[in-house]
Amino acid sequence: MPRLTSGAIVGVDFDNTIISYDHLILQAAIRRGLIAGDAAPNKKALRDAIRLLPDGEASWQKIQAEIYGPEIGGAELIDGVADFLKLCGAAGVTLHIVSHKTEFAYYDTTSTNLRDAAMTWMMRQDLFTRSGGALAREQVSFAATRKEKIARIEALACSHFIDDLSEVFDHPEFPSGGEKMLFDRSRAASDPATGAFANWHDMTDYLLGDD
Repeated sequence: MPRLTSGAIVGVDFDNTIISYDHLILQAAIRRGLIAGDAAPNKKALRDAIRLLPDGEASWQKIQAEIYGPEIGGAELIDGVADFLKLCGAAGVTLHIVSHKTEFAYYDTTSTNLRDAAMTWMMRQDLFTRSGGALAREQVSFAATRKEKIARIEALACSHFIDDLSEVFDHPEFPSGGEKMLFDRSRAASDPATGAFANWHDMTDYLLGDD
């Protein structure tokens, strides 16, 4: 029997969980002369390498300002998300996207509203129609701080929450009642016993498959 059945409430992070910026990060880093052209499009590896450079933290934040704002249209829907949305709709599961995202980036010279940009990207990806009723625009929340994000997760009474950052789950105020689902594409394989998943296909099988 699937672990998620009708009436379940599942929370999902947005950045690097639903949407991938990997290729955009690589392109921006190459344009700035920060990374060699043969580097792999891997967000974590690129971020870590950039941060080690002189003024690396500022360089990384400038790249984030670009990719989360005016260049977000080039970001990609992570493989497997669409199938997960569709199956949640068919199963009667309610989804909420809860994202730690400020309205504006300090280094963005275009004054792009990051939350509006994210919502526009979601609509262009047809996330709401693909979900078959599981996800609606009003079920997307943005939080200015991690603490605010966690408070929102608790208020929604999510039975499961999916995030790419273990720091969210390690926060002392993260609600104890929900199951923590770590989405980590850097893993060689998923480990459902510890709640860590390398891809959305394994996550979907674990939550919505018959076992």
